[in-house]
Amino acid sequence: MVFIIITLLAAVGAASHLVADRRSGLSRGRVVEVCLLYLLAGVWGFGAALLALSHIIAPDYVAEYIGWQAGSLFQVELGFANLGRALLGILSI
Repeated sequence: MVFIIITLLAAVGAASHLVADRRSGLSRGRVVEVCLLYLLAGVWGFGAALLALSHIIAPDYVAEYIGWQAGSLFQVELGFANLGRALLGILSI
């Protein structure tokens, strides 16, 4: 549910950015650039940051929630992989 909200916020942000930017003339490339920016920074960046924090801070809870065995260090490893993806998404700004 959280990721649906993040995706919708990114779509609304991109749409409002395009509406505000329409006076300067929108080309197809500019529309793709703005949509990709909000997709990468919003959905990938902040969505992956939420995943990373949950996997790093509460790995046992997340493991039980998704049906895995608690106590596995794989959850922390997955958290740091998501943290790298989040940094790439946020740095794409």
